[in-house]
Amino acid sequence: MSGVRGVEARVLKFKSFRNDNNHIITKYKIQLRYNEKEWLIARTFNHFQSFHQKLQKQLPQVAKKVKFTISEISNRFSKDEIEKRKCELDVYCTALTTEANTNEALRSYQPFGLFFKIQIHAP
Repeated sequence: MSGVRGVEARVLKFKSFRNDNNHIITKYKIQLRYNEKEWLIARTFNHFQSFHQKLQKQLPQVAKKVKFTISEISNRFSKDEIEKRKCELDVYCTALTTEANTNEALRSYQPFGLFFKIQIHAP
């Protein structure tokens, strides 16, 4: 099988911490399943945002289908706001992987494979 047909992604949880510059960073843990394998990756909101911006430029027809409508966080200390964002990112991941399962252009899009750490096999 070529591409990433059958991939699933779920945002499971988040962890917030202060980096060396004393900035608050929130990482979202994502569980992926593909080809009878399962693995975890961590991504920040900025990773998601950067990926979607690339998608808008390079695959605009896909970006229109897979909306990136994530709420702004006014209080980075609010677990409720971060939890809401986690749920929105989970919806985005589900929509993105569902689209990838039927869209060859997205399946073979290198940034998609890199974002989810999926090795894309040549046909």
